[in-house]
Amino acid sequence: MSHIKRITRVLIGLLVAVPLASCWVPDKYGSEIRITKAGGYGISFSGELTWAPLFGQIARGEIATEAAAEQSAGFLATLKADTHFQHVASLGKGRYQVRYDRRGTIDRTQMISFVRRNARIFQIRAQEDGKVSFFGTGAGSSQADQLDAMGLKTDGLLRIVTDAPVLSHNAMSVRPAPMPGYVMYDWKMTSFRQKAPKLTLQLDGPLATTGPGA
Repeated sequence: MSHIKRITRVLIGLLVAVPLASCWVPDKYGSEIRITKAGGYGISFSGELTWAPLFGQIARGEIATEAAAEQSAGFLATLKADTHFQHVASLGKGRYQVRYDRRGTIDRTQMISFVRRNARIFQIRAQEDGKVSFFGTGAGSSQADQLDAMGLKTDGLLRIVTDAPVLSHNAMSVRPAPMPGYVMYDWKMTSFRQKAPKLTLQLDGPLATTGPGA
């Protein structure tokens, strides 16, 4: 069996076998999202990502060492395949040390997801009228008991920096950024039971083109 086929078999088996919804759990991280009123954006993340289903199987002794190693290698390969990850290293037990950097211009109706659209920690969604919404969509209160029982934790600082008018948000801290005209919106994330971060801002004008989501 080829290496690619073996990884595919392992990943499919993992996704089917575990009852916990598929999710990446961030820990020991710093993440900054920068959005200009002209539509430019940057996303950075540095910290740990844990694939919760695999971590749970290992913690409960439900998977053999060899199978766990195969699945861990499969997720490592998946992360490395995304060129926005500048660094990815396995820490064992489904945990990975990563550094992510992505930059671009927001297009009309574009949806930008981190880590992936089907296993996201947060998402940026644009509308034709120039409104851009940020949603934290990682593991939430519905899975908190399961994640706590596994011994998983989340601890990090999420920051949005923008010079665009902000229409609504639930940030824990708001203050001027070092760059004149920009404001920083911070969330200190320490529990799976916290409310998901959210923010909506207005760009200078309607967005003219349609770009692919990720």
